[in-house]
Amino acid sequence: MLGSKLYRYFFLGVLAYCLGSLGVAVVAERFFDVFPCKLCMDQRYVLWGLAGLSALAACLYKKTWVHIMALFGVLGSLALSVFQLGVEQGWWKYACPTMPIPSYIKADPAKVVDYLQHTKSCRQAWKLLGIPVSLLNLLAMASFIVLYISLRRWMSRHDHR
Repeated sequence: MLGSKLYRYFFLGVLAYCLGSLGVAVVAERFFDVFPCKLCMDQRYVLWGLAGLSALAACLYKKTWVHIMALFGVLGSLALSVFQLGVEQGWWKYACPTMPIPSYIKADPAKVVDYLQHTKSCRQAWKLLGIPVSLLNLLAMASFIVLYISLRRWMSRHDHR
């Protein structure tokens, strides 16, 4: 019984990470004028999808097919993080499209000018404690994969189904 509930806790942890990351991004944008690039916005969409899949997997934690769907979400976020980190570090080229101006900024002309001056390109990394956020997300997603594999191995050895 405890074994199968560990999957629920694992997916609740992934859900908490996704919602926490999205919350930090919104706070940084709204209150600290740290505006996202196109790849940052794409990562937000992936994290919203992963949050939904993780919530579903936490509810249906005994269904392996839900685990697989959520793990594909983790892999998608991992792949996008690798791509974004490569763009930020100059490992490969990406023609980053300009972002549309958010509706909460359009109402104030002074904010529009500030937004256009501070919108970052995909080559500029957001940093948290000096570490690119894309690298932090990459490490988190890789950790989730390793943790899930370890959990599966432990469950198979201890026959907790």
